[in-house]
Amino acid sequence: MPAQRRQRRKDSPSAGGEGGSDDNSVRRHLQEIVGSAAGVLRLLPFAHPPTAEDVKAQLLGDDLETATLSLPEGTLAVVYLGSLVKKRRLWEEVLGPLLTQTLAVNDLPGSQRLATMEAVLRQMLLGWVILFPPGGMPVGLPLRGLQQRSVDEPSTEKEIVGPKEALVEDLETNIGLIRNRLRDPALRVKMHVVGTRSRTRIALLYLDGVASSDLVAQTQRGLPTVQIDFVRTAADVAEVLFGRSLTPFPLYEETERSDRLAAALAMGRIGLIVEGSPFGLVVPVTFMEFQKDAESALPGPIVSVYVRSLRLLGLFISTAAPGLYVAILTANPGVLPLPLALTLSTTRFAVPYPVATEALIMLVVVDVLAEATTQAPGAIGNTLAIVGTLIIGQMMVQAHLASSLLMIIVSGSIMGSFLTLKFHFSYALRIWKYAIVLLSAFSGLIGWFTGFLLLLVHLASLKSAGVPYLSPLGPFRPYDLTHYGPWQPNRGNQHLRPAMWRAQDLVRQPKRGRAH
Repeated sequence: MPAQRRQRRKDSPSAGGEGGSDDNSVRRHLQEIVGSAAGVLRLLPFAHPPTAEDVKAQLLGDDLETATLSLPEGTLAVVYLGSLVKKRRLWEEVLGPLLTQTLAVNDLPGSQRLATMEAVLRQMLLGWVILFPPGGMPVGLPLRGLQQRSVDEPSTEKEIVGPKEALVEDLETNIGLIRNRLRDPALRVKMHVVGTRSRTRIALLYLDGVASSDLVAQTQRGLPTVQIDFVRTAADVAEVLFGRSLTPFPLYEETERSDRLAAALAMGRIGLIVEGSPFGLVVPVTFMEFQKDAESALPGPIVSVYVRSLRLLGLFISTAAPGLYVAILTANPGVLPLPLALTLSTTRFAVPYPVATEALIMLVVVDVLAEATTQAPGAIGNTLAIVGTLIIGQMMVQAHLASSLLMIIVSGSIMGSFLTLKFHFSYALRIWKYAIVLLSAFSGLIGWFTGFLLLLVHLASLKSAGVPYLSPLGPFRPYDLTHYGPWQPNRGNQHLRPAMWRAQDLVRQPKRGRAH
């Protein structure tokens, strides 16, 4: 019997034989798995959450404020940036309820757990208060208290009887203004953070099922890839997303009017709103879109034709009049009637240099005065406008440095360039007129016509987010032209959206604007 027991012990796995070797290998394998799991747990943010000391080591500004609260479960650390947080809300909504034990840390309204140091720093820079409970993960609370400008009237896009609400620098306020005007559940707001240094929030707005799916997808894919250090306006992001052609004409529409931005979204376009900028950006845009306003159509089609025709005529005069003056007096005076030619020659009798030189000098002087008027403060700008138009112009004519007729032409040109609804668009016309003046000086009326031909070719070559810039004129779309031509039809007859925006749903409303 003892021999049999010894034999069984020898054959058992624990006796150090072959079976015992297998058991040891299994045990070692399990220990390696447990060790690996422990190593992974040590790497998880939940295992080692950030502490208040970690935050103090990262944010060394003097506006970093901290506080400690003695709670029954231990000491609670509170860290926040005093320049971004509203301290009254901090006491009323956080510190007070915690000290009176009416609320626990995890029960505070709007609280959010933050597992990583990156999340803690990101939310603190947005105006959040971070709570560090004993032995737990940090909890963030949005208590942003930065003073913001209230909603006011638009300063660059004036309307007499239209809405008076302009966008402001606060992102949430701007989105609220848009939602208040476009109360459609299909309105989508997609938030992104752009700017490696500025960490600026930007909102993409569009109507789901209406806006072009390709354009929305292109923008959604492109926003996370934007890697610029500082974002000031939405145009900074749009140039990276959609490119920028070598042209003075704007390829993106910037507007401060909430109603204009909401109307663009309803048409199937997309909008970008940047935190800290009172201007929203709309793409795509066309040449005719810059000349369209809703106010001129309010009194009826006759007033609409009158106002829009004046606007288009002013744009033509601003670009064509100086070049036409140079072309006729330089190379083609024979096209004028003899009495008119004699009158013109009399006005230039004492001017000591050629017509082209005279025109260029006057255009530069007037543009300098216009730019100074625009950039100067209000009271000084008004004074500069009066001094420039009355005193300097009159003195140049009396000193025989310019003719009186050229003063009239140049003044009409600068006023016509400001008839456009967008200030930045006027720069393109003011720049292009110099090219037409130079071509007119060399080739007369042929150069003048050549300058306009080159202008049309240049406009036809431009695209805004894939949409031809001259739409609906080129390619020609008769129905789309009813939205942008001088004749504004009855609103009920505009039951389709313009096809040039490539909207998914072209039907805007029932025919005649009534339910059948």
